[in-house]
Amino acid sequence: MSRILIIGSWPRSLINFRGNLIDELLNRKHDVFACAGGKDRQVSEWFNNRGSHYYSLPLERTGINPFKDLVLIIWFIKLILKIKPDIVVGYTIKPVVYGLIAAKICRVKRQYALITGLGSTFLKARTFRQKVVKLIVPRMYKLALKNNTNVFFKIKMIGMFLLVIKLLRKSRATRSLMALVLIQTFFRFSHYHNEI
Repeated sequence: MSRILIIGSWPRSLINFRGNLIDELLNRKHDVFACAGGKDRQVSEWFNNRGSHYYSLPLERTGINPFKDLVLIIWFIKLILKIKPDIVVGYTIKPVVYGLIAAKICRVKRQYALITGLGSTFLKARTFRQKVVKLIVPRMYKLALKNNTNVFFKIKMIGMFLLVIKLLRKSRATRSLMALVLIQTFFRFSHYHNEI
């Protein structure tokens, strides 16, 4: 039995897109902890009903603010030290970068990144700020993804892009169908829980 921390950026994505995975992990008797940016009573109840734990993290999904991002890394470190996970899984850019950096600092042995998209950072930079961010983010990805247990990509193109800019060793990259959302499952869940 492992203690697993799953980090996302939006609370309802934990249920909508990772709910089946979380249920399967719980069925296999793992302890699952999850966190995402913001408080959500329904998400907290969903986890509580399964005997699991949800934590609201101080995450702003867009933008870079060095002070707020440092606070976020410290928050992740405190949470990891508190729950002592054996495995940390991060998906979307900030949970991957800051969550996995914190996991490295806390010496979590098994770290997984799920890259679901590149985001606007890798689009053409027009302003000075966008150019600076475009220079910093690949280096942050490189640090976060270094020596991970595995990195899963939603689509092959993203994996190839990151491999080309040498953020990963090829042996660590996996193209994953796990990241794809089954439309039928999502709509069935959304219809059943129309408030989510």
